[in-house]
Amino acid sequence: MGAGEHDGESLTVSSLLRWALWYFKNDKSKSWTENLRLIAKFDTVEDFWALYNHIQQPSKLGFGCDYCLFKDGVKPMWEDDKNKLGGRQQYKERLSIPIKLLIGYQSHDDTSSKSGSTTKNMYSV
Repeated sequence: MGAGEHDGESLTVSSLLRWALWYFKNDKSKSWTENLRLIAKFDTVEDFWALYNHIQQPSKLGFGCDYCLFKDGVKPMWEDDKNKLGGRQQYKERLSIPIKLLIGYQSHDDTSSKSGSTTKNMYSV
């Protein structure tokens, strides 16, 4: 094959982990677990971007609704044994850390010890 050619197979970049994207709808008429829905799972950067480009952006979610990006096999809830020693950090910033740091372009050595991340559209005064 010449330069810039490939054998026709899909070229993908594998991430180190399989991830699951969850959505939490803030519907007060339902229980917390009924409001939590698994959207999709992915394990390549390409599959992540395909998913990301087809979901509602976090800034457009309804008040109190969340996206939760967790390692596959870990539910975004305190009752999951893998979250027993977990915590929740909440902070505001104008420029967020790109989500790509969590899914494969690791930003620090302890990324493998993190179970996931949640984003919430919140209003502040």
